[in-house]
Amino acid sequence: MLRVIHKKILHDPVFLISACLVVLTSFFVQPDARSIDWKVIIALFNLMAVIVALEKYQVLDRVSLALVRRFTSIRYLGVCLVVLTGVFAMFVTNDVALLTMVPITILIARRGRFNPVWLVIYQTLAANIGSSLTPMGNPQNLFLYEHFYIQNAEFLGILLPLAALGFLLIAVFLAAIPQKTVHYKAQDLPQERKMLSRQILYLVFFTLVVLSVLRFIDYRLMLAATILLILLLDRDLLLKIDYLLLATFIAFFLFVGNIAHLPGLTRTITALLAGEGHTFLGGVLASQVISNVPAAVLLANFSSDYPELLLGVNVGGLGTLIASLASLISYKLYSREYPAAGYLWRFHAVNFAGLIFLATVIYLAIRMI
Repeated sequence: MLRVIHKKILHDPVFLISACLVVLTSFFVQPDARSIDWKVIIALFNLMAVIVALEKYQVLDRVSLALVRRFTSIRYLGVCLVVLTGVFAMFVTNDVALLTMVPITILIARRGRFNPVWLVIYQTLAANIGSSLTPMGNPQNLFLYEHFYIQNAEFLGILLPLAALGFLLIAVFLAAIPQKTVHYKAQDLPQERKMLSRQILYLVFFTLVVLSVLRFIDYRLMLAATILLILLLDRDLLLKIDYLLLATFIAFFLFVGNIAHLPGLTRTITALLAGEGHTFLGGVLASQVISNVPAAVLLANFSSDYPELLLGVNVGGLGTLIASLASLISYKLYSREYPAAGYLWRFHAVNFAGLIFLATVIYLAIRMI
């Protein structure tokens, strides 16, 4: 067990970097546990627990396969898979949407004997765009939503234009997919009574978890219910939760808390983010280097302009492969089956085109408003 944990830690560069940053800054400032936002940590835990349950009982797989059976051309099949990925990402996070949908795409492509490189790239783009629309769609949204206590209507109003522009861009890309007919046969999923009852149970529970994220149910009550349900029904799910993601968030909370007590650095970053559009650009640029989740945690302590920061780290999820950790997931899934070199240049061409378009339009809108 210790060897497995050690291996996971060594293969998680974001956690390693965040842990090193905490250690380095702790030489100058004493870490303060009060800088950890436990509400965000608990909400993430609840979401991840119910999502691994939905994965175990193949809920998303069943919905997806039921829909893709209706399409026979690569273009319409692509539209279905890409749109589904974007919609799922709004509710189950962008990384889980890709973990669910990309393997289905690759399975269909293998049976239909075509290379799904463009479909996987567009799915990745759709996951990052779709997840931007809701607080639970990605970790940086959940953090900023709680950190600034943003109201639901305001949150939607800030990000709806970005999502609309993003999906418009995806529609243009999808129009270039050929109309070639593809023949495939999707395997039926097992339909046992126990599995069906668990699917219904966890779908209901997922709805309750979402309501707790949206502040309709107390998150502490939801934590107790989550732990109790898993211990009674599916204890193995506790081993499948991404605890390193939770540890990474805790490390970044501590790191940001440390540097917030360094007056010189604080004044410098605050000055750089001051000015119309600067927080937006800071979020976009920082995401390209350290990815959008740590960028959100870092910059939130130096700027109170949360509309610009929300837009910046969500647009910043496009661009480099590390700008959004979800993009790494689809890359790894694709490269297991097909040569990765052809994927990388296509991925960066599409993502930088999207980044430049969305960043330019939104930056100009910010300056004009």
